Amino acid sequence: MVKPISCLLQTASQILLRMPSQNVRTTLLPTPCTTTVAPTPSKSVVEVSDSPVKSSPEMWRPSLLLYHCDRRILESKTDWLNDRIIQAAQMLLQRQSEDIYGWNHPLCSQRNALFPPIPRNSKFIQLMNINGNHWICVSNVAQSDTLRNCARVYDSTLETINAETKKAICSLLKPKEDVFHFDLADVQKQSNSSDCGLFAVAFATELVYGGSPCSCIFDVTVLRSHLLECLEKGFLTSFPSKAKRVGFGKIVKWSSRDAINCTCRMVEDSLRPMIQCRSCKKLFHFDCADIVSCDSVNRANWMCDICKHVFLH
Repeated sequence: MVKPISCLLQTASQILLRMPSQNVRTTLLPTPCTTTVAPTPSKSVVEVSDSPVKSSPEMWRPSLLLYHCDRRILESKTDWLNDRIIQAAQMLLQRQSEDIYGWNHPLCSQRNALFPPIPRNSKFIQLMNINGNHWICVSNVAQSDTLRNCARVYDSTLETINAETKKAICSLLKPKEDVFHFDLADVQKQSNSSDCGLFAVAFATELVYGGSPCSCIFDVTVLRSHLLECLEKGFLTSFPSKAKRVGFGKIVKWSSRDAINCTCRMVEDSLRPMIQCRSCKKLFHFDCADIVSCDSVNRANWMCDICKHVFLH
């Protein structure tokens, strides 16, 4: 019997996650110059598998693919969360929210080729890594307007949405519309350089429980202990909050509307030259259109494959 395409994509995605990346370490440990790198287990555990996980002395929570060194990260006050911890939190939240899509591996912005697309008009939550050193939460769960062409970023550090974040979101969503809305939520900011992963998980958990991350003032003194306890129990609960933010102003702190171009459905990238189709007037990247250089094409008469097909028939 032929398997549905979604099953094939999921299988391919699992195979991809088992493959070591040339650009991103399998275990991503964002480390500023003042941070000590946490010990790495002897084998890769960044994979998704339906088969039972064999326990070993190194493993802390085998069902979540977590090692004792991951527990030590949570017990520390300054270590950055790695992708195993973020993925474990997503696994639990996915089990607790069957009607919400997303939950792809948190390195999806680096390994996006074969991930199953999120259905149009569906709610989603995704934790992802930006630039190899920062965790954020992206979702459309709390947005009341159309779900087709918008995403809200919950970021405990930045005051705007940078280009790398926009490209990562487009890689995940593959927008169909020609204009996409990026919103930055007005949320609590971290006071140090290492808690972005904790805040990202806290934001996602609040969304799953129907709350608003914008109204929360999380108790930063217990973020790590709360996540550690939840991972041990196998169930995520809302992170302790000192109080609710009253009169915190706009939910959206910053927003932009960006054109989505090319067959790859990506925002403009200054590092990738583009060419305009003379017929439909849409822009396409040189590499996506198989154009080697400016000298190899007549820009004034160039047509995209779709328009060329219509013109010839």
